Amino acid sequence: MLGAGTVLSMESLKAALDAGASFIVMPILVEDVLRHCVQNKIPVFPGALTPQDIYHAWQDGATMVKVFPAKCFGPQYFQQIKGPFRDIELLACSGVTPRNMREYFNCGASAVAFGGSVFKKEWLHKKAFAKITTAIKAYLKELE
Repeated sequence: MLGAGTVLSMESLKAALDAGASFIVMPILVEDVLRHCVQNKIPVFPGALTPQDIYHAWQDGATMVKVFPAKCFGPQYFQQIKGPFRDIELLACSGVTPRNMREYFNCGASAVAFGGSVFKKEWLHKKAFAKITTAIKAYLKELE
């Protein structure tokens, strides 16, 4: 599946969908983007951090709420959020590593995301796909 991240406007949403994106990720909740995705059954992951913002994103139809930046509060934050919000699906984003990924899951994250730690600009420019593969395998190994 191909998704698009850092979607912040209807224009960038249209460009992402035209390019073939099948899901949308945002660093914040952009209401018209979220509404469009929900109405058109496009999986959407808006970013939120505070309990109020997490709840608002979920109530408005988020597929899963991207807690961003997760590294600022760590896995224990997820455990605290899940206390009153057991039914809200949470995606940990930013600062998730192979070493701490399992802890995010144990504390209530439904999913984790990685980006810059795996898709490093220098590796992409040099087409160092073997390094990217090795980095992804380090995450997958932790799930065994």
